[in-house]
Amino acid sequence: MAITEVRGVLIEASRDDVMDVLLDLESLTEWSGAHQEIEILERDAEGRPS
Repeated sequence: MAITEVRGVLIEASRDDVMDVLLDLESLTEWSGAHQEIEILERDAEGRPS
């Protein structure tokens, strides 16, 4: 028998604000202890990491 678990998180921010944080990889090392160094190798036409 399979066991399924579902969890959710309510983020009180706009979709655009959430995407801005997710795409700001240069600041990832400031708020994620699992990441020590970030190097962006490529960006798309809008400057987002790709």
